[in-house]
Amino acid sequence: MGFDNEITKKNYYMNIGSEQGVSEGTTLDVFRVISKSNPYDNLKRINYKIKIGEIKVVHTGEEAAIGILQALKSDNETPLFDLNGFMIGDYVSVNIK
Repeated sequence: MGFDNEITKKNYYMNIGSEQGVSEGTTLDVFRVISKSNPYDNLKRINYKIKIGEIKVVHTGEEAAIGILQALKSDNETPLFDLNGFMIGDYVSVNIK
């Protein structure tokens, strides 16, 4: 459904807000933890925390914020993910440049 090259706008709700130092216009890095088993080390699980994109905060409350997609990494050097986009369980942190 939809049109070719249509960009669907979504809001992302986060449990981080002004009490944690987030304000409107803040850019948050989004990370996903990917767990893989190492077949050469007794199937030991290894967790990788990989940056998958950025969210820009458009509204903030004391303990919650609403953001929109600012950037989504999808180049040849980005690992493959099950879902291309943000999802529940992804981690956010303040982007310091």
